[in-house]
Amino acid sequence: MKFHFGLGKFFTTFDKSHRDVMRMSIEAGFGIHYCLDYPGSGQFFKKMTSARERSSVKAITRVPCFNIDVLHSEVDLTLKTLGLEQIDTLQLWGGDEVFDIFNTDSVLYRELLILKKEGKINNFLPQLYYDQTIKLNDIVQANTPFVFYGSPVGLHVNKNILESKDLTHSIAMSIFGGVDKLVKPIFDNDDELEYWNQIKEKYSWTEICLMNLKNFEWIEKVVGTTGSKKHMEEIVSYFLNQPKIENADLLNKISIQSCSQEHMAVQNAKKRWLENHKRLRSKKVYMKSLAYHYIKKNNAIHNVIDKLTGRG
Repeated sequence: MKFHFGLGKFFTTFDKSHRDVMRMSIEAGFGIHYCLDYPGSGQFFKKMTSARERSSVKAITRVPCFNIDVLHSEVDLTLKTLGLEQIDTLQLWGGDEVFDIFNTDSVLYRELLILKKEGKINNFLPQLYYDQTIKLNDIVQANTPFVFYGSPVGLHVNKNILESKDLTHSIAMSIFGGVDKLVKPIFDNDDELEYWNQIKEKYSWTEICLMNLKNFEWIEKVVGTTGSKKHMEEIVSYFLNQPKIENADLLNKISIQSCSQEHMAVQNAKKRWLENHKRLRSKKVYMKSLAYHYIKKNNAIHNVIDKLTGRG
């Protein structure tokens, strides 16, 4: 299992903790996950890395598949923003259009092959929301890799798919529970609850998440983000030491029975993208976000100084 550092936060070079986690990620050999809807993060990555370092970074990048007209421009702008020659895995999301990836006669499939032939992408996978995973059996054969949200408190994959398909080479996103903050695991009995409480006492949340997903052999890559140096140290330590959790099958069982329906409807996501994608890519929004985080950071520093000097 390989880790990809998610550039989903607004990272800035004037925040030392952001610089630290980026450098730690690069030195550990982690890949990255990026989307043009993350203002400033791509510019931050490019500033924090040399051309030589970027040439060895494996990138997963997320683009919509419901607007073929912008597919090539999204890929080109992503490569330019990150300073990369090639995207390792193009993650495509959308409504039922996403299943055109499996139709060799579709316009989407042909355009993706063009991008591969041009050397701009190495591979492409569909991102499937919970309801979309239900359709997998009807549309494609077994052994179909895909991208999904997943954490110990719930894999966003239909249980029937988990139980019936021979899954392989898939990618889990938001593994530290970013989309599941208000979700609680489901327990069938008191023994499971007791086991859950025991592992929470013994391991950090970071370790539980990584050990849990490592147990699913069909998950090849995981994506998580952090702006905390301590958190990144835990991630790096895990991949150096590869600890194993006791009674891993029970933790897997809790994750599967806690499968949750999707946190956001696909149609709502498409609507938001169509309304906001041009604005999110504008230099004006980037500069405003940069100014906001700079002021916020400095205000926090001033508040600490005021407290230390008795003025707070």
